[in-house]
Order: sequence, then C-alpha cells, then structure tokens
Amino acid sequence: MRIKIAVLDMDGTLLEGFLAAAMAQEIIDVGEGDTAAAGKALAAVQDYQVGRIDHDECARRFYDGYSRAVAGMQTVMLHYLGDRVWQNSQPLLFPFVHELLAVLRRRGFSLWLLSGSPEEAILPAARELGMDRAWGLALSVSGGRSTDQIIRAPALRGEKRTLLQEALPAGNVDWGRSLAIGDSSSDISVLEMVGCPMAFEPDPALRRIAHQRRWPVTDRQSILAHLQDVHSTAA
Repeated sequence: MRIKIAVLDMDGTLLEGFLAAAMAQEIIDVGEGDTAAAGKALAAVQDYQVGRIDHDECARRFYDGYSRAVAGMQTVMLHYLGDRVWQNSQPLLFPFVHELLAVLRRRGFSLWLLSGSPEEAILPAARELGMDRAWGLALSVSGGRSTDQIIRAPALRGEKRTLLQEALPAGNVDWGRSLAIGDSSSDISVLEMVGCPMAFEPDPALRRIAHQRRWPVTDRQSILAHLQDVHSTAA
C-alpha cells in the first residue's frame, strides 16, 4: 500500500526566522570555527530577508560561508549548538504549527521535514515536532570533526526533489494524494511532485510560479482553512 506524505519546510514556513542564521550566529557567539566565514553566512540570510538577493544566491552564499565556518569543528560541539539553537528558536514557531501537524496526522499523512538549514538544528526540531523523517544541510565528517564538504544541500534549487527521489523506493508514495508546503524557490521542485501543493507566504520566485500554475497561496491566517479545502483531494 502506498503512503501519502506531507513534505514541510522549516524556515519561513513553520518558523518565523531562519535556523540557518541562528546556527551561524551561535558559532560567532561561542567563538568556535571560522567566525569570519560564519559572519558571511549570516549576512547572506540577512540580505535575503531584506530583498537584496534572491533565495538561490542566499543558499549559495550561506553554504559556502557555513561549510568553511564549521570545517574542523568537533561534531559533538555542532550538535550541542544545534540543540541550543532549536530550544531558543521554538518561540518563533508560527501559532498554527501544532494544530497543522495534528490535522495532518489525523488525516493519515506521514510527516517529513525537509529544510536547507543545518541538520544539527533540524533533527532535534523534527524529533520534538514528531516528524517521521527529516533532512537538512549535511557535511561530511572525518575523525569526529566536520569537514567543508557538503553532502546534502536542500536549499539549492531542485535539490529537494533529488533528495526525495533518491531516498524513496519507486512506487512507495502516492504523490497524487500527498501534500507539500513551502515558501521559497527551493521548494518549487517538491511542490511540483504532489497533488496538493501550498505556497506559504512565498518569496517572489515562488509566488510567480504559484500564480502561473494556480497553486494555492496561503499565509499564517489562512493556512488551516486551506487545509480544509484540500481535504477532499488528499483524503
């Protein structure tokens, strides 16, 4: 029997903020790793937030700066920082999140979190929110320390689709009855895969595509009502 899934983004979709930026700031605050590179990673997110660069440029700049910032850092330290970032960021979850997840669970969706932020913050978030599967930015590890080699970069355009296709056995998912929610250009490839795509407070690139393809565009006030609209499609 094929399952139906709900693929959810984190930053800007479930959370009003960026765990990616918070991780870069933590590295700067604790003085670990290459703090100058972490500052460049943080600046990329800030430039995106104010509209100076698009999401694609933000992802490239963030990943370049972050991978250099953490190269050589002990993974135990990165996991500690990721846990702390998640705990400190929980108040930034949108008020609708817990009800949204509860509704999706009642409707039989398997909940998957797919984010461009570092896995050290995404995985504790996924555990606490009850996600069934989760992925984030991942770098290779050597001798208990991070390297600058990126092995998974979900924020790059098209990478989320590739990740899902590689992770899933063919025919295991009923994509026509599945749902995805995202807010940026990195989510377009996933929204294209499902029968119930939802663009949440989208950035300009995603908003343009959503209008062209007549995908529902929703926000923090209307998202739960939109879920009612798609119930018959995904039931």
